[in-house]
Amino acid sequence: GNPLHLRELVEALLRERMIQVRDGVAEVSDADADRVPVSLADALSGRLSLVPDLAVQTLETAALLGQEFTVTELATLVREPVPVLSSGLGDAVAAGILVQSGSRMAFRHPLIGQALYERVPVPLRAALHLDAARVLAEANGDPLTVAQQLLASDQLGDQWIRNWVLAAAPAVAARAPVVAATLLRRELRRPSPTTPGQAPVLAALARILLGMGRHEEAASHARRAIAALTEPEERGEMYWVLTRALIGSGRTGEAVDALREAFGQPERLGSW
Repeated sequence: GNPLHLRELVEALLRERMIQVRDGVAEVSDADADRVPVSLADALSGRLSLVPDLAVQTLETAALLGQEFTVTELATLVREPVPVLSSGLGDAVAAGILVQSGSRMAFRHPLIGQALYERVPVPLRAALHLDAARVLAEANGDPLTVAQQLLASDQLGDQWIRNWVLAAAPAVAARAPVVAATLLRRELRRPSPTTPGQAPVLAALARILLGMGRHEEAASHARRAIAALTEPEERGEMYWVLTRALIGSGRTGEAVDALREAFGQPERLGSW
């Protein structure tokens, strides 16, 4: 069974005063049987009725940020100052929807956040995630939070997304390399008018894959980047990444060949 579902069901029945106790036995009358919440979502809806409609909309926005979120991030998304937002959050805490988690707020149970998240239609959720990413990026928000919003939006095609991903990839990779690599791989699926247009993405992905120990993939992307890059400094760095990746994957002979190839064209390697 689901302990949260049971707890929410009992508390919903208590709120609506549908439980009657006779001779030490609690039961629901036949007259109230049709009003008993059938699903967890129904039970949670009763809890949401304890907070104002505006606060519910704020909670739906908070659910876009995940199980935990900062008040500053939420205030940025709903475009309200923190003092104004605090009243609705206080109502949500009193209603047992939110709890404090260190310096952050959190949904009392992951299923509560999930239920709020699923109240928003799927196509709208994707658009809201993309909008959240843009708003947080423009406000110089936490790079990992922006990256997670972009992943959830699953959107391709916007130039600002590519520019942001390339600029923020090192910061995101330092905390969540898989997230950074996934975003860069997704950018490679985006049509580019020229091969050089993919070169910075290939180079960024090669660096991150090398740091993750994914040597075979790093070598493959480094080779593709070398073929597409035109700046000597960038080509020189990719030869370094390629050599490291080949050595890491046990392909020492190929690493030596790559070095010979690089040293055979010093004018195209910059300071490397």
